[in-house]
Amino acid sequence: MKNQIICLLLLPTLLHAQQTALHGVITILNSRFDKGQTEYVPAAEIQEIAAPAGAGVRSGADGRFRLDIAGQPEKEPVFIRVTKAGYQVVNDGSLQILPGNNDTLHLFLATSRYLAASTQRYYDIAYATAEKNLLQLYDRKKDTLAELESQLDADPAQIKSLRHDLSGIQQQFEKIAPLAAYVAGKYAFLNVDNTSPLFQDALRLFLSGDPDSALHLLPTNPVAGMSRKELARMLGFKADLHRIRIEPDSAEQCYRQALRLNEDNPAIRWCLAECLLDQNKPAEARGHYEKCLSLAVAKTDSATQCSRLADVYHTLGQFAEEEQMLCLGLALSKRLAAFDTAQYASYLASACHFLGEFYRAARRAPEAEAMYLRSLGICEGLANKSPNCSNLLWSESAPSWAYCVQKTTGQPKANCIFCAAWRFSGAWPKPTPSGSNGCWP
Repeated sequence: MKNQIICLLLLPTLLHAQQTALHGVITILNSRFDKGQTEYVPAAEIQEIAAPAGAGVRSGADGRFRLDIAGQPEKEPVFIRVTKAGYQVVNDGSLQILPGNNDTLHLFLATSRYLAASTQRYYDIAYATAEKNLLQLYDRKKDTLAELESQLDADPAQIKSLRHDLSGIQQQFEKIAPLAAYVAGKYAFLNVDNTSPLFQDALRLFLSGDPDSALHLLPTNPVAGMSRKELARMLGFKADLHRIRIEPDSAEQCYRQALRLNEDNPAIRWCLAECLLDQNKPAEARGHYEKCLSLAVAKTDSATQCSRLADVYHTLGQFAEEEQMLCLGLALSKRLAAFDTAQYASYLASACHFLGEFYRAARRAPEAEAMYLRSLGICEGLANKSPNCSNLLWSESAPSWAYCVQKTTGQPKANCIFCAAWRFSGAWPKPTPSGSNGCWP
């Protein structure tokens, strides 16, 4: 009995010892950069996802909060949810917390309209810059070829090389949109308030439509009083500007210099890998992608990296490794969706789609169809909560499923699936049915 009383007295202390006090502050994304002063977010609701309903807290007038988190297994992330009407968390990777982390959590909120406008602005400038520089490069090569072909003693090998270069440049036009989307996705979601005045000046030049001046403003070597982290950020921006100026060698050099400043930074290493992939160096890029995966702490990062690494394995013909990486991505996405279905269901739908694509290419139709069906089922669940994401995934998975079904059960059922996809999302063009089968509106 005495021992039982002692245990009861110690129980509150033991429970308290298992808790981690999470301190954080919530601000509006880029409020100081845009308006000259930091705007804090009051009355935002913060709650551990695994905790009972109503166990959360609210941020104060200064945007600050304290949340007591129950103990978790070693190195297992704790997931929290932050909600504020009309806003979304921009740095959602920060919603995964490692127990024992005493750093203040900084979260940035923005409206969907702000993010959409910012993304479009970065995209337009990056696209226009890349297109202009690629056209200039094409014209220079074309003029050189024309001059060479007019010479009677022209070197045939040189002519062949120039024609090959022109063909390669034409193929690069297809990469402009993905490159512009990369720049937009990276900088539209960056909290510029946390960067140096020099970086902000360069960014303002870029946003004014003058990326060339922004490039020249950014330093390559350390500046007095500048941290290694900030120099690495500037080198990364400099590298991105070189990429949209179609200067891959200079971009690679800047990424490597930034990586030397912080070799354990997965974001910089990821950018270098992307740059190497652009230059058709998949074998070298693979090593950096693999290192990124080993450095990743957040499961969201790991799930994304699995998909990208699977693409590289496919390019290198390593199909067993590709399947293994896609299965790992699926497993990670399932765990994310189990923590928070509303936020991470799209990860799971994408993982199912990618694995379905692999099975279809490998002529494993039953497995492919099962993955497509699973992806589409998740899409239907997302229809009301995230219609844009749901429609996009539908427009990708439904046609693939239809082609898969076409090989196994025939055209009529495939036509029905095409029709369902078109009705659901409106994003897939309505195909012409082969014969009357009663499926079409």
